[in-house]
Amino acid sequence: MSRLSLGDRRTKNTHPWILEAPDHPTQVEVIHISSRSVHIRWAMPFNGNSPILRFLVVTENTKGNSDSNIVTTDISGSQSDTTLRGLKPRATYNIHVLAENAIGRSTRSKLLTVTTDDEVPRTPPLQVRVVPVSSISLRVSWMPPEEASDGGGSITGYYVGYKAAKTGGQYLFKTLKVTDDFENECVLTNLLSSTEYNIVVQAFNEKGPGPQSDEIVSQTSKFDPPKSPTVKVAKSTTNSIQIQWESSEDVEGYLAYIREENGEWQEATLTSDVLTYNFENLKCGNPYQIYLVPFASGGKGERSQVLNVKTDGRGPSAPQKDHFLQVNATSVTVFLSAWDDGGCPVLQYFLRYRAQNEQQWTEIPVLSHRPRAFITGLNPGQWYKLVAGSRNSAGNKEVEFDFLTRRMDIGKTQGIGHPPPVIAESSAMELQRRVAVITSAVCSAVVLVVILIAACAVLTRRRRQRPEGHDSGADRRSTGEIQKSETVALSAWEKRPRADSSHRGSQCRESLYLPCPYATARLSQFSVDGDTDGVHHSVALAGNEHSYDVPIQVVSKLH
Repeated sequence: MSRLSLGDRRTKNTHPWILEAPDHPTQVEVIHISSRSVHIRWAMPFNGNSPILRFLVVTENTKGNSDSNIVTTDISGSQSDTTLRGLKPRATYNIHVLAENAIGRSTRSKLLTVTTDDEVPRTPPLQVRVVPVSSISLRVSWMPPEEASDGGGSITGYYVGYKAAKTGGQYLFKTLKVTDDFENECVLTNLLSSTEYNIVVQAFNEKGPGPQSDEIVSQTSKFDPPKSPTVKVAKSTTNSIQIQWESSEDVEGYLAYIREENGEWQEATLTSDVLTYNFENLKCGNPYQIYLVPFASGGKGERSQVLNVKTDGRGPSAPQKDHFLQVNATSVTVFLSAWDDGGCPVLQYFLRYRAQNEQQWTEIPVLSHRPRAFITGLNPGQWYKLVAGSRNSAGNKEVEFDFLTRRMDIGKTQGIGHPPPVIAESSAMELQRRVAVITSAVCSAVVLVVILIAACAVLTRRRRQRPEGHDSGADRRSTGEIQKSETVALSAWEKRPRADSSHRGSQCRESLYLPCPYATARLSQFSVDGDTDGVHHSVALAGNEHSYDVPIQVVSKLH
């Protein structure tokens, strides 16, 4: 049932008979924080007209995402504070509170984030070990307290205490600060030779030191061990590495160590007069680590610097396609000897192929000692994809080729001594095809242009040769007759009387053509007899009756 309220929350009018879930708690705050507990309190919310039965305090560790990092604590509905226990030092928690009555549960309160305090280390360092280094020094090593990796107190440093076992007295402590490259070990120096010492290790942080480890008793050497030699690589081959070093006094022998990368160390014992050593039966093109340790009656000396050396040789290199494949119509010869082995013998070849329009690969078994392999059962004139690989002790290499099998009508006489240039042939055929298409297009365009020019010329010529007729049928001539002469007989029509003429009563004729002087030179010698009505026109170069000129069509005004 929804809540009924009028006016402001602080002055609202409520009806006791309307029940609802309570409001969420407010003013959630921290009262006290320790390394493993937090005391919080909150203000009582509106109960929804029903008594609050309980409060739920939800605590979530921000470092994890699992359900185990979320803890819910039930608190009595009459309480408004609680202490959350079982927390981890230096941990950050998100806390919120909910109220619950008989009707339901409220929404979450405003989120409260707290970080617990630090605490002193609660357990001592583990696995403390002491090893003599010389007659005046001891090496001490250990592991961090177990709680440091399980949410315990932080570790900012260590105290390493030592004292002579027989003389007793107080411990002398050497302080070590923890850094990013700290290795949990130290060397105690300026000790007495052949003397027993009691050693303890103690972790500390800003809150103080933790408990001490159990005492470890160790004795310095009577004699100093030999110093570590300086080792260098003399030479290397595909299966051996030779090292050398300088002689040293008080050395009874050497221990030579070698291992493959991430492998186990192998040891060889050498006498003091040996200053070179050859590691044999190694893998071609592989990296190795080598170091030397001198020893004498006083014990083992410091090891030399670790050498990182690689035997000669490398992984295989992919062959060139024209040296690797010989393509025929239905088969391909693969020249395995074209692989560059990099100086290391090839251990395995592998081949697989498929048609380019297929997805399934076909594996080809290959013997590593054979110089070539064969792929048969192919379709002529079809594209294929080939994946070839090679492996030796130094590595492996894989390469992919595309090839086109020959058609049955070409390349029947070519031998298998040298692979055909598949890609070059297909490129030449493609170039020829493109040239043919371009040539055809250009020729078609030229022919079309010639046809258009010829058509325009014919139309222009016809227009020029077509005679212009008059409205009078008596003066028309056929085209053939007009072309036989240089001039054309013309007719004259009577002019309309002009008001301003001096001969108003006479009949005047008006020429229907524009004058053209160049045609009058020969009109006196030309007559036309072709009129059907038998009218003969005389020609006069001077006078008022007739004027003959080049015909220009005009619109007749006489009807």
